[in-house]
Amino acid sequence: MLGAAEFAIPYYIIIATAKDGIPDGFAGIMTTIYLIAKVIIAPIAGRIGDQFSPIVTLGVSCVFGVFSAMLAITAPNWQVTVLMYIFLAFATNGIYTAQSAAPIVYSQNKHVSIYSAIVSLLCAPLYILVSFGGAAIANFFSYNIMFGLALIVYGTGVVLSVRFSRKC
Repeated sequence: MLGAAEFAIPYYIIIATAKDGIPDGFAGIMTTIYLIAKVIIAPIAGRIGDQFSPIVTLGVSCVFGVFSAMLAITAPNWQVTVLMYIFLAFATNGIYTAQSAAPIVYSQNKHVSIYSAIVSLLCAPLYILVSFGGAAIANFFSYNIMFGLALIVYGTGVVLSVRFSRKC
């Protein structure tokens, strides 16, 4: 489901670079910030998953996704888009961490590689479809509608992860 929110990822940089007064090399700066934020969040997301569960990691990551999508819609200047990009890095890396850990936790460490491969094979066509969907939404409607849909998907991820984390 969260793959549906990831159709917006390529468009965050477009929103950021469309702001007035951006410094030279801004896209490179944003890429560096994104990568540093991913490095910072990786051990934190892993710790949350170890201490609680991958579902809690997923929920926390979706909260960051909600904030990044909200900032994509409302950011008044390029400085705020830096925070948007940090939140996006936290969201994407945390979701990836939860996806990686879930087969280990929920399969009692049996057949992990098979479960991971099956999930990846089932999700790959959906990622392709949502990528085209994101492009179509941005082209025919607006970036704000696309980020609004991402916000809804991330928000649904928060609600579901809270609901299911109580059962774990």
